[in-house]
Amino acid sequence: MDPEFLVNADPADVTELLDAASGPGAWVATAVYRASAHWHREAGAGVRRQLLALDAARYGHRELAARISAVAVEGEPAAGWDVEWATGTELDPRAEPDVPDAVAHEGGVQAVATTVLDGRPVAITVGRESTMRIWDLAARQQLGVPVDMADHSVSSMATAVMDGRPVVVTGSFEGPVRVWDVATREQLIEPLSGHSQKTTVATAVVDGRAVVVTGSLGDDETLLAWDLATGEQITRIRTGHTQGVSAVATAMLDGRPVVVTDGYEDTVRVWDLVTGEGVGSPLDEGTTGALATTVLDGRAVALTGGEDAALRVWDLATGEQTVEPAEFFTGIDVVATTVVDGRPVAVTMGAESYWLVIWDLATGEQVGDEFLYGDPDRWFSALATAVVDGRPVAVTGDLGGAVQLWDLTTRAEIGGPLVGHGVSGPPPEPKLRPMSATSSTDGAFLTVSDQATGERVGELRTGHTLAIEAMTTAGIDGRPVVLTAGHDDTARVWDLTTGRLVGDPLTGHTDSVTGASTAVVDGRPAIVTSSHDGTVRVWDVATRQQVNEFSLGKWITAAATAEVAGRWLVVTVVDGSRVCLSDPATGEQVGRLKGHTDRIHAVTTAVVDGRPVAVACGYHFDNSVRVWDLTTRKKISVLRNGYDPSRAAAVAVVNGRPLVVGAGDGVVPVWNMTIGELIGELTGHDDTVLTVATAVLDDRPVAFTGGLDRTVRVWDLTTGRQMGRPLTFPTTVGTVAPGPGNRLAVGFGPEIAVLTRRQFSDGSWLLSSNDEK
Repeated sequence: MDPEFLVNADPADVTELLDAASGPGAWVATAVYRASAHWHREAGAGVRRQLLALDAARYGHRELAARISAVAVEGEPAAGWDVEWATGTELDPRAEPDVPDAVAHEGGVQAVATTVLDGRPVAITVGRESTMRIWDLAARQQLGVPVDMADHSVSSMATAVMDGRPVVVTGSFEGPVRVWDVATREQLIEPLSGHSQKTTVATAVVDGRAVVVTGSLGDDETLLAWDLATGEQITRIRTGHTQGVSAVATAMLDGRPVVVTDGYEDTVRVWDLVTGEGVGSPLDEGTTGALATTVLDGRAVALTGGEDAALRVWDLATGEQTVEPAEFFTGIDVVATTVVDGRPVAVTMGAESYWLVIWDLATGEQVGDEFLYGDPDRWFSALATAVVDGRPVAVTGDLGGAVQLWDLTTRAEIGGPLVGHGVSGPPPEPKLRPMSATSSTDGAFLTVSDQATGERVGELRTGHTLAIEAMTTAGIDGRPVVLTAGHDDTARVWDLTTGRLVGDPLTGHTDSVTGASTAVVDGRPAIVTSSHDGTVRVWDVATRQQVNEFSLGKWITAAATAEVAGRWLVVTVVDGSRVCLSDPATGEQVGRLKGHTDRIHAVTTAVVDGRPVAVACGYHFDNSVRVWDLTTRKKISVLRNGYDPSRAAAVAVVNGRPLVVGAGDGVVPVWNMTIGELIGELTGHDDTVLTVATAVLDDRPVAFTGGLDRTVRVWDLTTGRQMGRPLTFPTTVGTVAPGPGNRLAVGFGPEIAVLTRRQFSDGSWLLSSNDEK
C-alpha cells in the first residue's frame, strides 16, 4: 500500500479500498490505519502522516514508519521528527479495540447537577466547551439540543423547584448567576450580578419562595440571597471569610433555613438565611474545600472534606462532630449525599483523581471498596447523586468529557458514557481480518499474524498495561535509557536507542508507581521508585535487586532525586501536601521544604549555577510554584500565574537567567526563577497541559510540553516561538522526557514512543514552522 495514498487520500476512500484489499501488505496497511482511524477523518494530512508513522512503529514496522514520515504534504513543512520505536500494548488483537467513547463534552465536564423532570430523573451537565446538556438518566438519552453558553463560563450548579417546574442555577467564573428552565432550557430572569469573580451557588426555600444563595472568590466576603422568581436580592450577609467563599450549602435547622459557608481560609460557618445572623461558632478543624448538608437521625448535619483526606460530619445544632473523621488516602474535593440500603451515605471524589468512595455517615466507616475508574487518564471532575429506577446512582463527569452513571449498591459502572443526539461517536473504521498473537519467550514482544494465512502482520513491543505516570531519561552502564513508572504498579527500564527492556520490570509496589529516577547509593548506581502505596524502594542497577524500602506516609504522589553536597536525596510529595527529603540509603527523613498551604501536584529537581534546587507545583487553593535551594533548604522564589495552577514544571537557563517553565490550563507560563516574576506565556495548546521538560537543541534552550489535547509542542525559550508543527498522539500525552542524540520519549496512556529529530540532506534541522525543505 502506497504511504503517500494513506497520508493524502480522503479517509473514506482509504477505508473503502482497505476493506476490499487482500495480501500481507494490505493487511499491514489496514492494521496500521485502523489503529488511529477514529482520528483520521477529522485530521489534516500532516497530522495523519505523523499518526500513521507512529502506528507503523507501534506494529514494529520501522521502515514503513520512515517511509510515511517522508511523504510530502501540500501546504505543510516536511516532518520534523521520525519515530524510532514505540510500544504497542494497546494494539494486542486479543484485547477489545481501544476506540475512544463518544463524549458528552469536548474538553472535559465542569459541573453536574440532578433533578426530576416530569417524574423522571435527569442530569444537567456543563462542559469546558461552554455547552449545557440535559439527560434522561433512565433512558440514557439527551433531551433537546445543547445550550450554548459561550459567554457564561460555569463554575457551579444547583437545582430547585419554582412554581412546580424544575430550574437549574449556574454560577460563573465571571461572577453573574443565571437561572434556567430545565424543560425549555431558556433563561427565566436577567442574570444576577452581585459578584465579579468565581461564584458558588446553592438553593433553598425561604418563607415559601425559592431562593438562590451565592458566594464568591477573592476579597468579596459577602453572601447574597436572591428570589429566583423575581431576581430580587433579599439578604446580604458579611461572612468574615477574608479570602472569599469557596462553597455554600443550605439546610433546615430547628425549622429555620440556614446556609453553611466554606471559606478559602479553611473555616466553615453557619448563617440564618432570614436574619443574616451567624449561628454558633465557626467549624474550623482541618482543611476544607468540599461541603454538603443532609439529615442524619433527624438532625441537620454538614459534611466537610479537604486536603487532609478526612471527611467530617458536624451537628449543626451543637457545632460538634458526630463521629470520628473518616480518613482516606487522598484529599476530598467533592462530597454528595444519598441513601444506600436504607442508610445515609456520603459519596466523595478527590481532586483530579479516579476514585469514588462511599462512607456510612452514622459510623464514619467506608462502605465497600472504592470505585476505580477503568481509565486512569480520565480523572473525575464533577459529581452528583440521583435515584434511577429505584436504585441510588452517582453521576460523574471527567476531564475527558464523559458523563458516566454508577450503581452505588454494586459500585459498578452502568453501561457506557452517556451519548445523545448532537454528540458524535467514533467514525467508521476499516475492517480488520481476524488476528492472532503469540508472545516471545521473554514476553517482550507479541507477534501478530493473520489467522487464516498465518502471515505476519506486525511485532508489538509490550510494556505497561495502565497509564504511565512518570518518565525520565538517564545513563546506565554507559547507555542511554528511559525509566517509566506506571499505574500498573511497575517501573521499567528501556534502552533509549533500541527500545528493548533492560532487565525485568521492577515489581513489588502495591499501588501506582509515581516516580522513577536514578541516584548513587552506598557508592553503587541505583534506581529509586516511589508509589501511591506510601513507600520508596531502592534498586541496585547491576543486579536489579531491591536494596532498601522505607515508608513515608499514606501515599506519595511525586518524587525526584538530587545530589546535595555529595549526598544523594529523594525529594517526595507525601500525603499530597508535604515535600520531604530522605536519604535513599537509610530511609531517614532529613528535612522538609515548607511553604505550600494546600495540595501539591508535582516536584522536580535541577542544578542551577552549580546548586541543586527543587521545584514543587501546588494546586487547588494554593496554585503557587515554589523553588527551594536544596543545600540551605531555603526558599528561592514563589511563582504564580493568577488562579491557574501548574501541573508540572521544569527549569532552564536562557541567556544566563534561570527560568521555570510550567504547565497550565492551555498555557505554558514562564517565570524568572530568581525574582519570581512571570515573564511570558507560551500559547498554542487547546486544553490542559500536563507535562513539561526542558533541553538544549542546537545550542538553544527549548521546552517540550504535552497534555489533554493529545499533542506535544516544542518551544524555543529564547524567542518564545513554537518550533515546528505539534506532534499528535492517539490519546492524552502524560509524560515527555528529552534524551541524548536529539531524541524525545513520549508517554501516551500506557504506551511509550521515542522520536528523533529529522536531519535533512544538507545537514540542517527543522527548527520552526516556517522552515520548509
